[in-house]
Amino acid sequence: MNLSSSLAILLACLASSETNAFSIGADRRKSFTVSTPGSQSAVFASTEFKNDGPFSFMEEALGVGGITEGKKIVWGVLTEEVGEKVPEDIASKLREEAAQNLTNIDEEERDRRDRAGSVIYAITAVFALYLSIFVDQGDFAGHLMRFSVFPFFSLGYGYKQSAKEGL
Repeated sequence: MNLSSSLAILLACLASSETNAFSIGADRRKSFTVSTPGSQSAVFASTEFKNDGPFSFMEEALGVGGITEGKKIVWGVLTEEVGEKVPEDIASKLREEAAQNLTNIDEEERDRRDRAGSVIYAITAVFALYLSIFVDQGDFAGHLMRFSVFPFFSLGYGYKQSAKEGL
């Protein structure tokens, strides 16, 4: 049994404790089906969300970063108070649209992240130019110094991709 098969079995067991059906077909491909009683899984049967999954321990750390009820994330890392609460019918429509598009940030935050990525790219270009002209003297240390551009470029790239993908 290879690692991917073991992981698939483990994930299936974690997903449902009621019923797990595994089969190995004639062509030796492993497949599994996870089913729960009723038409909906236990997670969706209740309207109240309860975070009791494998990453529930992280919920305690969210408050440290300022992420609490009634706040939203801005510029990717900061938080601000949400103005007025969105009516439930509009909120459910927005959640459905976000689920369909596989996004979890709104257009306003996407625009902010796009602007932040552009600014970080510009700062990175100026920094790279400075390093190339004034710091790098052609020796090994100068080449290592130019490598310090990479974290800034990566941060700008991350912001741009977050804006593009909506995640």
